Amino acid sequence: EKVMAPARVAGADALLINLGRAGECPEVELRFHAGWNLALLRPEVLGLCGSSLAFVRDVLGAFIDAEELEPARQTPAKTAARALDKALGSELLENRPSLHAQQQAFLRTAAQAGLVASGSLLSTLAGLERHYQGRPPRGLRVPLLRYAASRAFAERVRKLGLA
Repeated sequence: EKVMAPARVAGADALLINLGRAGECPEVELRFHAGWNLALLRPEVLGLCGSSLAFVRDVLGAFIDAEELEPARQTPAKTAARALDKALGSELLENRPSLHAQQQAFLRTAAQAGLVASGSLLSTLAGLERHYQGRPPRGLRVPLLRYAASRAFAERVRKLGLA
């Protein structure tokens, strides 16, 4: 179970907090979770990051002629994603990154927001480990470490008074 989760409740943005799990976290790690989840509340992000990519593809596939989508249902996941992109057509996906690339970009942004909110790289890494129930993906860790070493991060933390 997650410490916090972004959600839409009665048409409004909300953070759902698991009080039992939150009670296990130091305050600085809770700030990471709040920053991470607040960054994921945007409607375009919540739909993509709050669900598995397979689910998102299934939902998008519901809007496509079944005959066009049939090759996607009979192939491995990577090929299925390409078939779905082709079936969706250029008007929807023109000049847009893949669903996976968008999801990864949103998660990197959320990790950076959590890092700024906590002001602590160690607490951020601990929060990510708790969120992923183990080691977070390398695609999140490496960009986060680069960001933590940047002037932009140092300036944001200074402005928030966390340095």
